[in-house]
Amino acid sequence: IDEMFATAPQSMVMMAELAMRPAHALQRITWHNKDIIEQIRAQNQNIIFLVPHGWAVDIPAMVLASEGQKMAAMFHNQSDPVMDYVWNAVRRRFGGRMHARNDGIKPFISSVRQGYWGYYLPDQDHGAEHSEFVDFFATYKATLPAVGRLMKVCRARVVPLFPVYNSKTHRLDIYLRSPMDDLLEADDKTLARRMNEEVEILVRPNPEQYTWILKLLKTRKEGDIEPYRRKDLFPKK
Repeated sequence: IDEMFATAPQSMVMMAELAMRPAHALQRITWHNKDIIEQIRAQNQNIIFLVPHGWAVDIPAMVLASEGQKMAAMFHNQSDPVMDYVWNAVRRRFGGRMHARNDGIKPFISSVRQGYWGYYLPDQDHGAEHSEFVDFFATYKATLPAVGRLMKVCRARVVPLFPVYNSKTHRLDIYLRSPMDDLLEADDKTLARRMNEEVEILVRPNPEQYTWILKLLKTRKEGDIEPYRRKDLFPKK
């Protein structure tokens, strides 16, 4: 937990540095398996990145945009209007389309079909109605199996991606994994579990990079108490 709270501000500082001093920041960023997306680009296929909620989550999209790649993502408005303006101004430093979640999914789909590479965060809690309860690390999670439908309607390949900020070297490593082509024929429960599986694979080596402070496990099965309300998990000292 202490390492997570140390990683958070350092990642945010690097994001600001990328916006203000891009040439300097880009020298400290290393891609792993970037040939995966270069091959997809060469085949003129669309891409949707499956990106777990890491503290440096915005940086890879900014880097790709700085290289001339058109990027599209969805975002939540911040409650503070000043912070909302600053945060999204930094995100758009090198261009791209930012679609407000309040506007629905259609604008995002339209952008990906136009050739923008999509940025999709798979681990938010969207409630039980349209989600599947599937394994997630040592517990379970209500997971929205939307990425399978998105890859079909957007005619896109889904590529898992995760940024890791190294506080010792002050560098950022961006990890890519093979496209999730197996999702095309999967049912909703399999889709949801595969999404969580990729999150686990990406996050487990560097758990301090993940935004555990988000209430990702809020929605529970009937009869279960959400962990954030369980007093036995947070005993008073």
